[in-house]
Amino acid sequence: MSEFQRKLFKVETPGRGAESLASSTPDVAKEAYFQVNEVYEDPQTRIRFQTFYTPPSGNGPLYVFHHGAGSSAMSFALLARELRERWRDDSTPIECGVFAFDMRGHGLTHGGESLDYSLARLVADFSFVTKELFRRHFNDTAHPSTFLVGHSLGGAILTNAVSANRLAPLKVTGLVMLDIVEETAIRSLSVMPLYLKTRPKQFASLDMAIKWHLRTNLLHNFRSAQISVPAILSRDASEGYCWRTRLEDTEPYWSSWFQGLSSRFVAQTPSLAKLLILAGQDKLDKELMIGQMQGKYQLVVFQDSGHFIQEDCVSKTAITLVEFSKRNDLLGFMDQKGPVIKALWGKVNSI
Repeated sequence: MSEFQRKLFKVETPGRGAESLASSTPDVAKEAYFQVNEVYEDPQTRIRFQTFYTPPSGNGPLYVFHHGAGSSAMSFALLARELRERWRDDSTPIECGVFAFDMRGHGLTHGGESLDYSLARLVADFSFVTKELFRRHFNDTAHPSTFLVGHSLGGAILTNAVSANRLAPLKVTGLVMLDIVEETAIRSLSVMPLYLKTRPKQFASLDMAIKWHLRTNLLHNFRSAQISVPAILSRDASEGYCWRTRLEDTEPYWSSWFQGLSSRFVAQTPSLAKLLILAGQDKLDKELMIGQMQGKYQLVVFQDSGHFIQEDCVSKTAITLVEFSKRNDLLGFMDQKGPVIKALWGKVNSI
């Protein structure tokens, strides 16, 4: 059983704060993790994508996030805010931009008569969303350096989108995958049907849902769970809070999601900076190991983090992304001093 599989079924003492949850969760709009909330409707699929955006300023870079299966854009809420704060702390007029959206069948995204979860369709969705973002907010102005950050399935979608050259007019400077290794992901799919059958079908309250995610170690950060868990549930008058996404419906597409991912990631053009952040002790597969030895991408490991790196290790992820951006951007960040990326990070503190 892989490390990811063990995390999936492991039930331990609740994470810090799990037994003293507040009776309500933060209001995402009031917390202002993103300045602009818009709906992008694809005229071809009729799907209405919920998006969240804060623009960059002063030639700052743009971080574009893509969540994984069963999650939502709010998985990146705390990270988005932390990134903005760290750029502001740099005593420069530069501020980064952040963008996230709910993929089809997830979060607040709606529409579409039948949902096709094939990798090609998910890549096409991302292509539409990013082009619409630039049409609305950039037009013919200079495009910012863009860093794509994908968690789990999101990393596979972004890697394939770059490989297929589906992202013009984005100026993609860097590609970041969070806790995704092809061989581990494919192996873990074999236990997913059992996991989906054994997880709760509904929760009586949001507090109970948050507590369950912390107790089962799916999430380790109470503050992030308060934001991300409500976003993946919907209120049912008779049953309480149910899952927004029917992951069972995605099963026919699982086998194709991660096939060839490692080779595509490593084979990206040398001009594209690449970063892989892994949690815990998950091992590299052969393609990634060879690529790492050849210096084709950077590897960072967060010890003792859960699968949701961007939620469990908010500060560490932000520090890593900022440093990665400055070393690989062409806007003169090379001489600026700041925290240095560590190849191995120690035990996670919730934030």
